[in-house]
Amino acid sequence: MRSPVWLAVAALMATVAVSPATRAQQPSPAFHGGVDLVEIDAVVLDSHRQPVAGLSVRDFVVTEDGDPRPIVAFTPVTLPAVTPATPAPPWAGDVIGDVATNARADEGRLVVIMMDRSIPVGPATLTARAIATAAVDALGPEDLAAIVHSSGFANEGVSQDFTADKARLGAAIAAPMTGLVAPPTVGDTGLMNTPPEMMRTGDCMCGLCVLDAFANIASALDGADRRHKMVIFIASDVVLQGPASSGPCGGLLREARERAMRALDRANVTVHAIDPSGLETLSKDASSFRLGDRQTPAMLLRRQGNLGVLPDYTGGRLVANTNTPAEFVAAIFAESQSYYLLAIERGATHGRDPR
Repeated sequence: MRSPVWLAVAALMATVAVSPATRAQQPSPAFHGGVDLVEIDAVVLDSHRQPVAGLSVRDFVVTEDGDPRPIVAFTPVTLPAVTPATPAPPWAGDVIGDVATNARADEGRLVVIMMDRSIPVGPATLTARAIATAAVDALGPEDLAAIVHSSGFANEGVSQDFTADKARLGAAIAAPMTGLVAPPTVGDTGLMNTPPEMMRTGDCMCGLCVLDAFANIASALDGADRRHKMVIFIASDVVLQGPASSGPCGGLLREARERAMRALDRANVTVHAIDPSGLETLSKDASSFRLGDRQTPAMLLRRQGNLGVLPDYTGGRLVANTNTPAEFVAAIFAESQSYYLLAIERGATHGRDPR
């Protein structure tokens, strides 16, 4: 989104009268100039989170460090509707067409489906796959998607780079994946499971790998112009702060959180978090209350609150406390069916982010 866009300036020819000999010896001077543009994709939603179409450039104000910046380019984008795949006739077998193309429209969506290390083992893993499959099914004809995992060690799986091939994306989703199994520790009341923020597995000390994954994804998306960029974060928990401000993880987490948020800002990425854990309750009389299995009322509120931080920060959705989270995926994609592309000239504050 933020890569420079250079506008060529016509070369100016000197008009000083000189002799033919001098003219042959001295090449005509050429002056080159350019304008560095910052492109922003803006999704405008109403009170029901439906996209608002029909706006003009006069409806937008872009500021940098509080100062208004002139909008030098403006384009409304409406993506084509998703058409259900037509089943192949029985006689077609597995015949693959002999014509293919990599040419794609400039507008569309870049969708990163991020399977987190916190997905619990068991039914939640199946639900996570259903969420990811629903996201692939919701891709439009001009969209590209990728499958990534926040931690290959604690949550094995297969990644897939950006592609429009839904079969490849589906294969990555269906590949073997190990859900989170918290290692047991001994507490004052006997055996108990360790909270996620204290799970210092070899590849994800203090849970830093998840925030680092967000920063890396945002950096990879930075510079992808004319496309709406979003992350479908399928997770049961995300570590945003240490167990104590003076603890070994506190300062590291603050730095990682700051890096991730700044990277999401620069790349203009929207994060949607979807919890595959299912419906949960704070009632101690309900069968779904799992006291001793890292689920106390305080832990449940903290966990769900942490899941909502990045969606709130980037304007995305949090889907939690439901046994059918995959049903919300279509509504998430509908929010960016229409969006607006704006461009401003890059100001003196080169590394800062316009609003």
